[in-house]
Amino acid sequence: MTKILNIDTLVSDQRSIVLGGVDHEVLEMSVENFIATTKQATKLQNENAALTDQVESAVDLIIRSVPTAPRDLLLKTPLRHLQTIVGFVRGDDVQEEAVKAEEPTAGSGAKKARARK
Repeated sequence: MTKILNIDTLVSDQRSIVLGGVDHEVLEMSVENFIATTKQATKLQNENAALTDQVESAVDLIIRSVPTAPRDLLLKTPLRHLQTIVGFVRGDDVQEEAVKAEEPTAGSGAKKARARK
């Protein structure tokens, strides 16, 4: 009896990131991407790299996994969001932060902000 493992038919999780109002597909981590990312992380750790080098490496990691994400837009992203994107790209279980809005006072005319789940 011949058994065949057809890798091409295995289902992968489709994930995307919305950045700048555009859906960007997150590619599944390839062996090549894993090796490049791991080498880069090891090099940064061994050299006690500056924080700016670490952040640039994070942007590089995102672009390798989300090639349609514009670098200039990623560089303008708040740092806390960049870390969330990195976690999502790596496959971590990332939960969106709940944003709580202050309740408007009576008669203030302020609009009520929506909380994100």
